[in-house]
Amino acid sequence: MKYDIKNKTVIITGATGGIGSALVSLLINKYNCKVFGIGRNREKAEKLSQSLGEKAHLFTPVFMDITSYDYTALSIVDKADMLINNAGFLPPFSPSINASKEDFEKVMNCNFFAQIALTQYLLPLLKTSERGAVVFISSSDALCPIAGTGAYGASKSALKAYSETLAQENCGLYVATVLPGFTKTELFTDIPMDKGLVASLASTPQKTAKLIVKGIRKRKARIITGADAHLMNFLYKLMPVKGPRLIRKILKKSKIEAFKDI
Repeated sequence: MKYDIKNKTVIITGATGGIGSALVSLLINKYNCKVFGIGRNREKAEKLSQSLGEKAHLFTPVFMDITSYDYTALSIVDKADMLINNAGFLPPFSPSINASKEDFEKVMNCNFFAQIALTQYLLPLLKTSERGAVVFISSSDALCPIAGTGAYGASKSALKAYSETLAQENCGLYVATVLPGFTKTELFTDIPMDKGLVASLASTPQKTAKLIVKGIRKRKARIITGADAHLMNFLYKLMPVKGPRLIRKILKKSKIEAFKDI
């Protein structure tokens, strides 16, 4: 059975930038959804609201930091059909052995623990919907390990495992795991997205959002977006040892500063 996303009430974390803002715009403009967008940046939220024009009334910004575990701001939400856990943090590419315990804790807190806590908090509300759903935005890094992203890969792999386990546990919700490849967002602050290998593989946030929604409408349990993500998935299945090594060599040859030490 397909998932009818039209006119649904959706909560999105990390809603004011990148994939999050693209999802907000798509869900409101094309599917007439009511969206509560969780974020911290008021200026970005205002710009996003203005870009929606006459449909701006369907967007309600919710200003909060999900890692604070303070959900007071969500008291304005009295109905929700879907939660999209999109917020995330990617530290600069660096050998994992150099990362401190605090570095790992910061990434795991944002990309894993806070996502789970928010989901559990909203679960009773989501279950009141006839078509309740939760979507976790993981990463292609959870499909195939990438050198230099130890903390990030661990957090996204943990999120993937949790999401796919939840989907098997008859929790009363439709659960989807999204595994996007390189996307041209501010998340990749130390990687140039306008030239070279990465630019040829990276998707726009708008394209990624369309693929995510397409997968949701088909009620897919796993949604992989981007040519690089599909390649990583294929290589790791085919060559679980040599595949990641090949990807590392490709990244090194790109001569991008961020990859020089991996």
